[in-house]
Amino acid sequence: MKQTEKKTFYGIVFLLASVYFVSYITRLNYNTIIIEIIDVLNLSKAAASLPLTGMAISYGAGQLISGYAGDKIQPKRIVGIGLAVTILMNILIPFSRSSLQMTVIWSINGMAQAFIWPPIVKLMNELFDNESYNKACVAVTSSGHLGHILVYIAAPVLINLGGWKTVFYSSAVAGIIMLGVWLLKCPMISMDVKNKESKDVKTTSFPWSFMLIAILIAIVLQGMLRDGITAWMPSLVSETFGLGNNISILTGVILPVFAIISISVVSGIKRRFVENELKLTTILFGIAAILAATLAVFREINPILTIILVGLLVSCMNGTNLLLIGFVPRNYAKLGIVSLVSGVLNSCTYLGAAISTYGIAVVSDRFGWTATIFLWSATALCGSILCYLNIKKWETFTG
Repeated sequence: MKQTEKKTFYGIVFLLASVYFVSYITRLNYNTIIIEIIDVLNLSKAAASLPLTGMAISYGAGQLISGYAGDKIQPKRIVGIGLAVTILMNILIPFSRSSLQMTVIWSINGMAQAFIWPPIVKLMNELFDNESYNKACVAVTSSGHLGHILVYIAAPVLINLGGWKTVFYSSAVAGIIMLGVWLLKCPMISMDVKNKESKDVKTTSFPWSFMLIAILIAIVLQGMLRDGITAWMPSLVSETFGLGNNISILTGVILPVFAIISISVVSGIKRRFVENELKLTTILFGIAAILAATLAVFREINPILTIILVGLLVSCMNGTNLLLIGFVPRNYAKLGIVSLVSGVLNSCTYLGAAISTYGIAVVSDRFGWTATIFLWSATALCGSILCYLNIKKWETFTG
């Protein structure tokens, strides 16, 4: 551990986890209450999903900018800018009068949110050794899902108290508090490019290879499944079983709960049994394909069964996200481009999210939920095959 004192280590991890916690609150609040927005503003699912699609596209594009900047500019400054802009967008979106206005504002929010994860990865890589990095990565990733849980629980209460707009105002307040703490407490780090294996090597270009392209495609597929299903689960439950909006929103809390558990389980399996990230990802995609097929057949039997199957399916994708977005970039530390690789990989997640958030709305409207869920199964199967074909190449690369 580069930071020798445990107190310092836990203090930094808590700070990073807190900012990631707030980033989820200020980013996923729209997803959480989308069915309420549809009813209040009388929008179609496709129209209401446009702000989510816009955010996913801008978030993905922003990851490329943030990833590059993260290796050049102090992470403290980049994250501070991101938080400030996302606060403003959360304040502005309740004043929107159309889906188009919402899309513009939420797309800007997506760009701002992109300035958070790659700099955090950069900080963790510079401040911690490999073992501490893995612990910090699990803690920070889990904190985001805790933020999502808070939104799921608080949203119905806030809607009852003051309507859907209150959710965004409350999120903005949380962001303001976090911005102040971040600017006061975040450490500055050395921005020199360091190669841990050879001091003579200095690389700033992206290391393209067929293996890495396969990883990028796999990340797109997991983004399609993870974020698309998360966004539309309350609608799936509501339409299938006729539950009210508040109850349907609350059912979504199981997804981040399952995610936190899955992150810990996957991290433990990787540490003790399956060190190769692509091998474990192959397994997780395969399990997800089976779960989706099972859900397609049995989804109308019982709401609890449906919620559990969806929770397990999304959990597999959250485990995959941890492996491909959290752990894979660390292997490029020797090239001095951890933030850049992290940004490029994470951008692919939200390319997938952009495709599926709008795509699920269209497909489910035209062909129904059963056909949509079978499509999820086929997507997961493709991901499993793609990762399996590159297991040996990844072993060679990581040495």
